[in-house]
Amino acid sequence: MDCVMCGMCTPVCIADIAPNLVALYVSRAQGAHFTEKPLGLDTRIKEIQDGRFNDEWAKILKMTEKESGRSLRNRQVRRHWSMANRQWWEIRHMLPLLTLDE
Repeated sequence: MDCVMCGMCTPVCIADIAPNLVALYVSRAQGAHFTEKPLGLDTRIKEIQDGRFNDEWAKILKMTEKESGRSLRNRQVRRHWSMANRQWWEIRHMLPLLTLDE
């Protein structure tokens, strides 16, 4: 049976632990220690340590709540439109394939 992390097993656990939290810890530990690191991870860590993104962080930290909300909304709108354009492009190029030749 798959765990949905509801925590209902915690009160009845005879070991007096929270099994759902143990499973969460095991999952995170497995991901951190027993999986391969992404190819560009070392490069990105070096960029962060060298201060490549300091200007962007300073800009973000100086924003007011209103400005950050506006920036987030603009980003979400741009992402939505780029996804919509990509989906339209895929549909438009698949239409000739979907026509029935009789």
